Amino acid sequence: MKIIAIVLVALCLSACGGSSGDSSFSPISTAVAEPAPVETASPAGIRVEFDRYVIVGDSIMALSPASLTTAALMLMEEDKPATNISRSGQAMSSANADGVAGAINYLTAHGTGEDNVAVIVELAHNGWFRSSGLDVYYTDYVAFLDGVIDEGEKNIHRFCVVPIASLWDFDYRVNELNESYADLRDTVRQVAATGKCELIETGDWYTESEVFDTTTFLDGLHLGPAGHRIYKDRLMEVLNAYTTPELSAN
Repeated sequence: MKIIAIVLVALCLSACGGSSGDSSFSPISTAVAEPAPVETASPAGIRVEFDRYVIVGDSIMALSPASLTTAALMLMEEDKPATNISRSGQAMSSANADGVAGAINYLTAHGTGEDNVAVIVELAHNGWFRSSGLDVYYTDYVAFLDGVIDEGEKNIHRFCVVPIASLWDFDYRVNELNESYADLRDTVRQVAATGKCELIETGDWYTESEVFDTTTFLDGLHLGPAGHRIYKDRLMEVLNAYTTPELSAN
């Protein structure tokens, strides 16, 4: 699984002292073959600057008083195209049935000149709430990601967002199949573990008090303007720090 972070790999000599982790770990040998050391490329990766953002979501991303959604804030403040393909009631199964992946392919296919597109998927709540089954949700999610085609000159980066906090976390709600909200989050992590998307964790984005503050969460689930502000700012922190897993050229 790829992790959204700048990964710094430090290769230390044994003189560096103790490090966390397995005590049986041995430092990599510093011996160099003759006639000269071979310089390896930095594994830190190359920072990606996105040219377009596409959000795929349900009512959490579709609704906000005065239409101040996360996508609207991104469009106004990042000065780059931000398309919101979100609607109330949308589930992963209906996104597939409605051809949302095809809409993304069409949106990014012709004449826009964008090189890097971030597709942010925040789509989980309705399938869980309707008790369609997390195994079905997993299969539908993977099918959706497979349908978003990365070809030609465009470079699509898929991001799977772990569902944010909600009132269901605090009343220990389960659906009719006895699946918890924690189970739902774990399923998103399992999807990301396939390597088809980059995982975005949201566990520290909102506090319990914010979930029950009606300026942040309108009803304990849907975001108000302050909630969308937090979501947008935290999301951009992740996207602005994102690097490709490729080795740097120098």
